[in-house]
Amino acid sequence: MQSLFLAMRAKIAHRTGDITSALSLGRQALALAPPGRRYQPYATAQVIHALLDLGAAEEADHVCQASYQSPAGSHWSWSALHAARARNHHARGDQHAALDELGACAQLMRDGGYDNPALVPWRSHAALVHQRLGDHDTAMDLAEEELVRARRRGADHTIATSLRILGRLPPRATEARTALCQALDLADTSGAAPLSERAYRAFLATGARPRRRRQSGVSALTEREHRIASLAATGMDNQAIASALFVSRRTVEFHLTHVYRKLAIDGRADLGTALTTSPSPACPPSPAPPTATADKKRSVHPAFEVSGG
Repeated sequence: MQSLFLAMRAKIAHRTGDITSALSLGRQALALAPPGRRYQPYATAQVIHALLDLGAAEEADHVCQASYQSPAGSHWSWSALHAARARNHHARGDQHAALDELGACAQLMRDGGYDNPALVPWRSHAALVHQRLGDHDTAMDLAEEELVRARRRGADHTIATSLRILGRLPPRATEARTALCQALDLADTSGAAPLSERAYRAFLATGARPRRRRQSGVSALTEREHRIASLAATGMDNQAIASALFVSRRTVEFHLTHVYRKLAIDGRADLGTALTTSPSPACPPSPAPPTATADKKRSVHPAFEVSGG
C-alpha cells in the first residue's frame, strides 16, 4: 500500500505542475513495487508520464520497454500503464502500437466496471491517435463521448482535459477556440498547471489573440493554492500542510512560492491580511453540453467503439 500511496502523491504532484517531485515520488513508488507486485504498473505509469513531460523521451521509452518484461494482468493498475505506454508510443510516432495499448486499456476498464475518464481518459488519448492517422470521424466520436462522461463525473480537471482534446479536433477555428478557452479556465481553476499550459498553447495555435491570464491577486490563485495559503495563514507549517493534504512538502513550498508572487507579499506572515482583501477565486460557469453529433452513429474501430453506458 505504501507504493500505491506514493504513486498517488506522484499523480497529484504531476497534475499541479510539480513534475520533478512527481518523478521522484514515482521512482520511490516503483522501488517499493518490483515486477509482479500489485501496484507496480500504476507506479510505472507515473514515472513514464513524468519523464515524458520533463523531455526525457529516451528514458521514458526505456522504462516503457522494461515494463513489458511482466505479463499484463487484470488488476485496475494495469489500465494506467496501458495508457502510459500508449502515450509513449504516440510520442515516438508508433500510432498503431498506441492503439493496441489503448484497446487493452479500454477492455480492462469496461470489464472491470470502472470506465471513468477521471481515472484514465483513454478516449482522449485515442482521439489524438485517430486524428494523427487521419480518422477524423472516430476521433470526434471519442472526444465527444469522453466529454459527456467527464461532465457526468463533474471533475474540473477531467472536463478540461476532454475540452482540450475536443478543441484540437474541430475543423472550424471558432469552435476550437471556444472549447480551448473553456478548457483553459477550468484547468486554471483546478490548479492543473501542465494542463493549463497545454490548453493555452493549443488556444494560441488556432490563431487566437493572446488572452490575459489571471496573474495577480486572490482571484489569480488556483483552488489548491488558495487551500494551502489558507492553511499557512492559520499558522500551520509546511510539513503539517503536506500531511493534511497528502502531498509532499516540496509541493507545498512550490505552491506557496506562487502564492507569494501572485499576492505580492514577502511571506506567510502577510497571508492572513492578503487573503481577506478580496474574495476567493470562483469557478467559471459550466460550459454548455456538446452538440448532438455525440449521439450520431459512425463507423468506429472495434477497440474504441463508443458505448452509451
